[in-house]
Amino acid sequence: MLANVIGMIALGFILLGLLTRSGLLIPLPLLSGVASAGLAYQLGSGPVVVTLDAVAVVLGAGAYLWALRLRTRRQRPDPMPVTRRVIASITGVGDNPQSVALSPDGRSAYVGANDSGTLAVVDLDIREVRALVPVGRGAADLLVLPGGERVLVAIVKLLGGRLVIVDPAAGQVTGTVAEVRQPRGMAASPDGRSVYVTSMADHKLWRLDARTLEVTGSATVGKRPVSVAASPDGAKLYVANFWSDSVSVLDAATLETTATFPTRGPGNLALDGRGERLYVTGVDGTLGTFDTATGQPAGAPAKGDSEGGLAVANGFCYVADPWAGMVRVYEADRLYWRDELVLGGRAPIALAVGPDGLLYVAGQAGRLDVVRPEQPSGG
Repeated sequence: MLANVIGMIALGFILLGLLTRSGLLIPLPLLSGVASAGLAYQLGSGPVVVTLDAVAVVLGAGAYLWALRLRTRRQRPDPMPVTRRVIASITGVGDNPQSVALSPDGRSAYVGANDSGTLAVVDLDIREVRALVPVGRGAADLLVLPGGERVLVAIVKLLGGRLVIVDPAAGQVTGTVAEVRQPRGMAASPDGRSVYVTSMADHKLWRLDARTLEVTGSATVGKRPVSVAASPDGAKLYVANFWSDSVSVLDAATLETTATFPTRGPGNLALDGRGERLYVTGVDGTLGTFDTATGQPAGAPAKGDSEGGLAVANGFCYVADPWAGMVRVYEADRLYWRDELVLGGRAPIALAVGPDGLLYVAGQAGRLDVVRPEQPSGG
């Protein structure tokens, strides 16, 4: 009887962990499930009870891996002091931000917050939140559509998700794209005619008309595609396949796979300005780079503590490291360490680089920090 009670507690924690997506609650079913299975064995319970408790362990492990791979769990706080290069902090951008995107003119920022299910529209001229648009819990990735008049928000859920269209000027949702299930990574073609969206449920890359958002093509890629990047000339697409431990290279015109790069648990992707180097964050916290012409690694990967947002600009790679509470800065050509922008308990997880060279960093503290990457004179 006692083993059954503990088993039910384990299943309760699993459900609570899935509903809250809390990094603190999800590991508990692992401990309670193991304890209940062991206790059932010691008390001489039958195989049915032991089997049920074993299921609790499996479900608990699955819940933990799901949260880890979707990167929606909260990060631990860090007491380190904040770098003096934070020149502004904008609060009220939502609970547990997961993504940041900028308008084409660099005057607005958009922040997708997972727990509050909102898209924050931020006026960067006055550095205030202009609107907080409800889009649904699970807001993950963002894409500002060509022209800047609409924003796509990928809503990620365990058994569903959807692609939401937002009019940021009006501050409201105007529709959804029904064809794409469990959307995640998004990118626009350089000519502004097409939008590419990965589907984690179908293991596909979808191509949409950027104006009408109607489907114009699709391709099967690796398992659990989580991000996509388009080459500067628009000829190639790169898709990170998390479960397949690979990056697929596709011909943008035909959507046919032309090559595959092996890499462990790829997450975020970014290209340099010439499209010669592809940068990939890994589940083990590394930052790797590939020569896009040969598909071979272009040097030893840089080591970090956790996988966060990635941006490449002005000859540097910026990687958000929420567990360490900082943004790591590397020289893009050889991945040499250059700097660390310490943000401490703000736990940076998403970032974008503005046309003025400033970094816009969203963290678990629910704020958008404006950071000057270079050291100010005299400091």
